[in-house]
Amino acid sequence: PIANAQVFIAGTSFGAVTNDKGYYFINNVPVGTYTLRAQFIGYQPTEVTNARVFGGQTVEFRIKMTASAVQVGTINVTAAANPIVPRDEVSSKVIITGVHNLPVDDVRNVISLTPGVVESGAGAGLIIRGGRPGEANVYIDGAPVRSVNGRIADLNTASQAITVGTNAVEEASVTTGAISIEFGDAQAGIISYTTRSGGAKLAGSLNAATDEPFGNAVSVGFNRFEGSIGGPIPNVSNLRFFASGVLQGQVSAFRGTGWEDVPRYVVAGVDTSVVVNTSTTSQTVVIPRFAQFTGTCDASKNFGFDCQGRRFPMDWNSTVQLQGKLSYSYGSGSNISLTGIASGNQFRNQPGTNIGDPQLFSGGHTWDRLAVLNWSHSVFKSAERELAINANFSWALDRGIRGPLDPASELSTRSPKMGIELSTMNYAGFGSFPFPITDQIIRNIRTNTGLRTPLLNRTDLRNSQPYRMNPYGLQSGSWVTNGLDAGGTFSSEKRLTGRVQVDWQANRYHRFNFGGEGRHTTLAYWNSSFITQIFMDAYVVHPVTYAAWAADRLDLGDVVLELGARYDYMNAKALFSNVPGRIFSNPAWQNAAATSDAAYAQSLAAVFTGAQTHHTISPRLRVSFPITESTDFRLSYSHQVQTPDFNTFLSGSNNDLSFTNTNDQFGRDITFGKSIQFEFGVRHAFNPDLVLDIAAYNKDKVSDLAYRIKPYDDPGNPGRTLNVNVLTNADFGYARGLDFKLDRRVGNWFNTSLAYTFQIARNTGSDPFSYLNTSSRQISQVTGATGCRRRSSRCRWTTSASTTSWARSPSPSRAIGRRTRRGGRCSAT
Repeated sequence: PIANAQVFIAGTSFGAVTNDKGYYFINNVPVGTYTLRAQFIGYQPTEVTNARVFGGQTVEFRIKMTASAVQVGTINVTAAANPIVPRDEVSSKVIITGVHNLPVDDVRNVISLTPGVVESGAGAGLIIRGGRPGEANVYIDGAPVRSVNGRIADLNTASQAITVGTNAVEEASVTTGAISIEFGDAQAGIISYTTRSGGAKLAGSLNAATDEPFGNAVSVGFNRFEGSIGGPIPNVSNLRFFASGVLQGQVSAFRGTGWEDVPRYVVAGVDTSVVVNTSTTSQTVVIPRFAQFTGTCDASKNFGFDCQGRRFPMDWNSTVQLQGKLSYSYGSGSNISLTGIASGNQFRNQPGTNIGDPQLFSGGHTWDRLAVLNWSHSVFKSAERELAINANFSWALDRGIRGPLDPASELSTRSPKMGIELSTMNYAGFGSFPFPITDQIIRNIRTNTGLRTPLLNRTDLRNSQPYRMNPYGLQSGSWVTNGLDAGGTFSSEKRLTGRVQVDWQANRYHRFNFGGEGRHTTLAYWNSSFITQIFMDAYVVHPVTYAAWAADRLDLGDVVLELGARYDYMNAKALFSNVPGRIFSNPAWQNAAATSDAAYAQSLAAVFTGAQTHHTISPRLRVSFPITESTDFRLSYSHQVQTPDFNTFLSGSNNDLSFTNTNDQFGRDITFGKSIQFEFGVRHAFNPDLVLDIAAYNKDKVSDLAYRIKPYDDPGNPGRTLNVNVLTNADFGYARGLDFKLDRRVGNWFNTSLAYTFQIARNTGSDPFSYLNTSSRQISQVTGATGCRRRSSRCRWTTSASTTSWARSPSPSRAIGRRTRRGGRCSAT
């Protein structure tokens, strides 16, 4: 061993000095591929190139130096032997690199191929090991980006609102086993993205993809353009930049096989006009003609219009993604980076049976912003010890609007070229309704006065079908031709998140992690019909969450043990009516509450109860040790909790039964969702380029969200009982399974993975609404009680297999292959 040799990462400030046994360590190195250099007097300098650093892992690079009495300036260069799986893997985790080299338009397409992960659909998100969609927290450059509101179906958003372009991802990882102590708010697992930083040389790329040449029977009008550039900033040492952008359009949504044979129709001008006489009036009615849009047809027999195969009318979707990053390293192992991400999505909803009423043609627009500041400062460092402070601060904004389109905007955006629409659509019907909604709107709803919906009680705008003016000549079936009885959605979410942790390398073996984080969120959400308030959702709240943790990582080289605990705190800062559905109709509510602040405050105190604080402690244990020279064993145990999605949590929380009914769903003050997971796994390396990983796990879900029917005394009608749907933590279940993964690597140019999962999951509900969709919710006409909860639960067995391969060569050609099979579902009540 060589003591006091200098080891550093070329082009950065990261470095170390070896101890008397020749060992060295460099902590908190950003994810990426580097050149490692070692030098010492009397030895020839040595470089290790293409050294890959994985996020959250420890990698080992042994450097062999050659004695040289006279240094002649030459450098020994060797290529790093990067492992397929890091040696200190203490939980089931798949790390994916080279995402920007793969021909995919969404990094989730690759993540969903990992064992234990199932894609549930673009709107719902990924399912991890039998959990529900949205139970994985998502991190971008260390900042949590899972929406506090959760999935909003009307806006086509999943629990992760903001997205990052595939050409901006340096590394993606998914943890399906026990998660690390600094990660939280995740019942199922962690998905983490690290964005790319600029390299030592200026480099860029341009790519384009389309399905247009394959014809309408196959093509949905998909077009994608992306570019990136990054490198050092001149005249500033260790300062690098990276920027990327994606522009994507799609003329029509993807649908299953056979849709190209199903005809859809659009209005194609005027056929004729008819005078309709009544006893008192005479009316001229214009009768439209309808042309076939989808499927196949002869244009000469379709009013001169060519059919569009599988493409639906007015069904496009446009996406823009922008990313930029500055990174700077200084001192001895300190660095700072600033990441900015912006994404936007606009879409039209195909009209369906509303084809005869353009007033109801609708669309949506979401826009998301994220800024992340990462700072890692090395306070003290020696050959065997280091004290560092790591901080992560982020600001996020997620907003969306959905509703009927303004007539001029509707006409100009019916068929944008390549499905790309860069102008901002305008919406009709909202009038002076504020966006985001304000506390005054919530006060109006609670007091039943003022502006609550844009067109409240405008019954003259109800949808109607006076004539049979539709492609099939039907007299009924919702083929409306007049009216603006539509709905809309306003969603706004702003998050401020901060995390600080102390990273203390006490000696060669012990590394301690102490930290805390806090998040403050501002939510403003409104979803309702324009004309009525039934089933309205509206709230403005400012929830907070806090967390603290402590952990010790014992690394003996072959044996790695992590032991820690995490404390989580939540306060929704929301109000819940004492009797669901009784607010202004509660006799305790004061009539003057609409105009008097004092009366309003007194009414709130009499009718509502504030949310309680909820807190919990979650232990975590993760261990890895060798069985043989080529085989490692790991086991992990963890409690993992998650704050509820506020779109479910606060559903109907400001509704009164005077304008809705008992089929509505009323949120209540509930606690964290919780899962308890135990797993063990074996990893065997047949050789450095062929690795088999097998994991078995048991996950108990002990407090999932579920609606139940509960009785309440009706304050407005003494002696009467209200049976209403209220939110609880009553669902529970388990998931047990086996995950298999075989990785094969051929040099640095070809990688392939085979994955297989067998899983059995049983639970009392697959989502919070399962109970309401069964006979258990029926109320006995004799006893007035609801039915018993199901004794035999829903069960789901799943098998999935996937194959992923990719090749890289000096030329731009790249390829990926995929095969996925899933099957098996059973249910019982």
